[in-house]
Amino acid sequence: MKQKILAVLTAVIFMSCMATIKKYGYTDGPILTFSEDAHTSVTINWLTSENKSSQLQWGEEKSNLSKTETTPAGTDHHVTLRNLQPNTTYYYKINEELFLQEEELIPNDKIFSYTTPDKNSPLDFVIMGDMQAFNEETLRTNRVTMKKLSKLDTDCIVQLGDITEVGTDPESWHWFMKSSPIAASTIPFLSVVGNHDYYWEIPNAANFKKTLKYNYPSTAKSKSAYYSIDIKNAHFIFLDNFDLWPGMTPSQKRWVEKDLEEASKNSKWIFIFMHHPPFTTSNEGDKSNLHRWLLPLTAKYNVDAIFWAHMHLYEHYEYQYGKNGYTFGLNDKIADYPLHMFCSGGGGARLDSLYGGFTDHEPFDEKMLMWNRTEKKVEMKVFEKRPWNPLKLRPELADIVSTTQDWTKPGFEMSKVFYYYPFDTKDAYDNLEYSTNKENLYTDSAKFLGFKYGENALHYIRVLADDKECTISVHYYNGNEGDHGQIMETPFGHQQKWNFQAKSR
Repeated sequence: MKQKILAVLTAVIFMSCMATIKKYGYTDGPILTFSEDAHTSVTINWLTSENKSSQLQWGEEKSNLSKTETTPAGTDHHVTLRNLQPNTTYYYKINEELFLQEEELIPNDKIFSYTTPDKNSPLDFVIMGDMQAFNEETLRTNRVTMKKLSKLDTDCIVQLGDITEVGTDPESWHWFMKSSPIAASTIPFLSVVGNHDYYWEIPNAANFKKTLKYNYPSTAKSKSAYYSIDIKNAHFIFLDNFDLWPGMTPSQKRWVEKDLEEASKNSKWIFIFMHHPPFTTSNEGDKSNLHRWLLPLTAKYNVDAIFWAHMHLYEHYEYQYGKNGYTFGLNDKIADYPLHMFCSGGGGARLDSLYGGFTDHEPFDEKMLMWNRTEKKVEMKVFEKRPWNPLKLRPELADIVSTTQDWTKPGFEMSKVFYYYPFDTKDAYDNLEYSTNKENLYTDSAKFLGFKYGENALHYIRVLADDKECTISVHYYNGNEGDHGQIMETPFGHQQKWNFQAKSR
C-alpha cells in the first residue's frame, strides 16, 4: 500500500513539474561538439523556437556552401559532418534567424568556420569552469569569457559543468546560449554535466543530453551523461557525478575503469574531467565516495591530471597517491608519479566570494578512513577546515580582474581577489614546508593532499602537450586579442605553470 501511495505521489509531483516547464521560445546556437571521431567529424547543435525541421548548408568554400542537411522536426537540432579532412577549414550556415545575430555577436551573414585538428601538431586546449548565467551581471562575465576564448588558436574548449543555473528550465538554456556560441560556434565545446544542469524539482539531465550531442555510452535519456573521446595524442574522460543522484551509478564506474584500462594501452596522455570536487579548501564538505573510488584508479592507470569545478574559485593540488603512507585500500597501487589536480570554477559564474561562506564559516572536521601502510592498520584521519582568511587579498590584481568584474558596482566589492597560500615564505613553497600558522594554513589536510595554492578569481587553464611533454598553465582573461591572458602567480611570484614528462604505462 505504501509503495502504491509513493508511486501515485511521485506521478503527481512529476506531472506538476512537467506542467511548469516552459516551451523553448528562442532560436539559439550554434554549438560545436564531438559526438564521433574528433579528427574526421564535428556535430553542429542548435535550438529553434518552433517545433520544425531546420536546414544547414556547408562546404569547403565560404562562397559555395553546396551541401545541404535537413534535420527532423523538433526544437533541438543536430547535424554531424563526416568524412572531413584533417587540418582543413569548413564553412557552414544555419538557415534560421539566430538570437545572437541581433546583438552582432556572431557573423551577420551567419556563415561560421571550423578547422579540423591536425593530428601531427601538439594538443592545445583550454578548460573553463562554472558559467551559470542568470542575469545581466553573469551574462557579462560569461561573454567576456567567451570572447577571450573565441580568439585563441585552440583545439577545443573543455567546460567543467554548471553551464546553466537551472538545467530543467528552458529559460536557463537561453541564458547559456546568449554567450556560448561566441566561441563554441567555431571551437568544439566539450562539457561535463553539473549539479545545476540536473536541477531542480525532479533532478535530470534530459535537457543537457538533448541539447549537446556527445558520444554517450548510456542510452538513458535523462541521466548518465558521461562519455570519453580521443583528441590527437590524448584521451579525455568526462564523468557524470550525479546519475545516481547525488552520486554515481555502479554501471558508470565500471565503464570508467574499462575505459581507463583501454586508454592506458593506447594514449600518450589521460585527462579526467568532472564537476564535483573530491577535495576542496572551501566551505563544502568532502566527497569521500568520490575520492575513495577515483584516486586509486588514477594511480593504477597513471592518469596525468584531473580537473573539476563546482567551487567558484581556483585550487591546485599535486598529490602522489600512497606516497605519504596512506591508501584507501590495502592493496592499492602507490602512484608512480605526482598527480596534478585542479579546481577551476571561475568560468563566468558569480565567484564564491559573492555567495559568501568560504571566508566566514565555522571550523569543522573532515574525516578520511584510510589504510596506514606503515603500521598496517585502519586509521581515521581527521583534518580541521577553517575559513579562508578575509584579510589575505591581492589588491595588485584589481586592474587585471576588472576586465571581467565591475568593482564599482554595489556588491562587487566582495569580488576582490582572496587567496590561500599555505606557506610562510617564498622558499617554503619550493621546499614544501607548510605553515603551522592558522592565519596562513586554513586546512589541516593541505600537506597530506599536496595543496599548493588557491585564488578567488575568474580564470581559465591551458593544456599543451606533444608526445614527450605536457605544459599546464593558468591564465586570467586579460591581454591582447588572440593571445593567452597573464599567467596566474602566487603573491611570491610562483607561476601557476607546470611542465612534466609523458608517463610510461
